[in-house]
Amino acid sequence: MVDPENHERLAPLGSMGELLVEGPILARGYLNDVNKTEAAFINDPAWLLEGYRGHVGRRGRLYKTGDLVRYDVDGNLVYLGRKDSQVKVRGQRVELGEIEHHVRECLPEARQLAVEVILPSGQKNHAMLAVFVQLGKGTHNAHLEEKAGGDNITAQVVFLTGTEEELAKRLPKHMVPTVFFALLHFPMTTSGKTDRKRLREIGASFTAQQLAETQTSSQGPKRQPSTEAEQTMQQLWARVLGIDADIIGLDDSFFRLGGDSIAAMKLVGSARRTGLPLSVADIFRYPKLAEITSSVTCEDVSPSTASIQHLDYAGPLQQSFAQGRLWFLEELYPGLNWYLVPIAVHIRGPLHLAALNAALLATESRHETLRTTFASDGGFPQATNMIA
Repeated sequence: MVDPENHERLAPLGSMGELLVEGPILARGYLNDVNKTEAAFINDPAWLLEGYRGHVGRRGRLYKTGDLVRYDVDGNLVYLGRKDSQVKVRGQRVELGEIEHHVRECLPEARQLAVEVILPSGQKNHAMLAVFVQLGKGTHNAHLEEKAGGDNITAQVVFLTGTEEELAKRLPKHMVPTVFFALLHFPMTTSGKTDRKRLREIGASFTAQQLAETQTSSQGPKRQPSTEAEQTMQQLWARVLGIDADIIGLDDSFFRLGGDSIAAMKLVGSARRTGLPLSVADIFRYPKLAEITSSVTCEDVSPSTASIQHLDYAGPLQQSFAQGRLWFLEELYPGLNWYLVPIAVHIRGPLHLAALNAALLATESRHETLRTTFASDGGFPQATNMIA
């Protein structure tokens, strides 16, 4: 079981990993497909050559199944899903199959559907979740744009208000699709499966500006910002989202225009530089332009921007879940170095050891984390802070 992103590293116990298999029944590769063979079959990974605890290192050929698994408390492998259906959208890992399941339940009249991550105009910083769906005539209420590919597949941006509202109740914000495309028929591969690559190409044929315009024009007459704060926020949205400010109205949602958690953090930084005490939580709580502007003022400082109150040390604390996981691994494998990140620094000129030592001591004194040790008290691991 290896790291899903790097088969040269074994996955830690209890975490999710990709299942690899080997043995005499292993195939030599994919028939007449060198690229797929090279991607799925690996030879002599480092951890196999090194061996471990009495197991002599050896060579071997393994197959990357693409199945994501983890060990439960009884040592059984638990199947979690397919690697190729898990994707990252701006740092958030999502399971496309799970989203497709909920879309089907919310849209039972769909003949066929697929969820994909698209890059409008091929721009990675505008990645968004899109639903491609084959609907019966009259199912959708409007379409604003259409693109036809060389294979005569036409995609229309459609608005399924009821479906979108229901999905927002079922799924976390980062898993709610941003745009819906209606297709007369789905592109298929030679093996009879949905051609997901072609779907992504169709999505990429639109620009972020076009998709934003369709999202805002679906809401009818647009209320324009009137106050200075509203106009400032409108300009900030446009800059962060990479769209024209003119298409952003008071009732538009930051996330429906293509925003996500990463864009929200950028917006917070830009807003604070202009004097608006905004937080990421504010954006998720008040996603519409009118709401978010009325929730903040240039004069008031929200608790999120105030300085953090210092608390005096009050004795050992119970370990956090993340700390406990590392403690367990250290107890199980003493001297474990999986999580060590050593660095080397080149220094030019004479090195003043006294000054370096003073700087390190000052850093340690300032950051309690660097003075925290872990010990077991009556079988219960605790985090103890050494007084500076």
